[in-house]
Amino acid sequence: MALGSRIGFFNFKKNPKKTLEKLIYEEDDINELDLNALLEKALQTENYKLAIRYYFLKTLKALATKKLINYHKDKTNSEYKFELKKGTIRNQFSYLTYVYSYVWYGDFAVSKSEFSILQTKYESFIKNIS
Repeated sequence: MALGSRIGFFNFKKNPKKTLEKLIYEEDDINELDLNALLEKALQTENYKLAIRYYFLKTLKALATKKLINYHKDKTNSEYKFELKKGTIRNQFSYLTYVYSYVWYGDFAVSKSEFSILQTKYESFIKNIS
């Protein structure tokens, strides 16, 4: 018996659930995802961090649908910001991008009450540009 094999030290099998979650997070193409269903699932499990991500992706999709940005999954949030004309939409998008980056990349937890406020801001922005 090889050293460490009894405790799974050399176990090279990947957890399929982890792989699937990683692909959902890293390979997001807003045109290929049912963002409403994913958002609903995140809300049901009270995963507010993930819900913020889906709201942000919905924001990008709404902007692209209205031809305010040219969506490409490899673009940066700054590139999208600079595609927007200066003014209210650009300022609001900057704020929503800041929130998303802070929560998602900064790995900060979001409470239910904080999420409620942010949810209103995302929904209002999406509604106003639609």
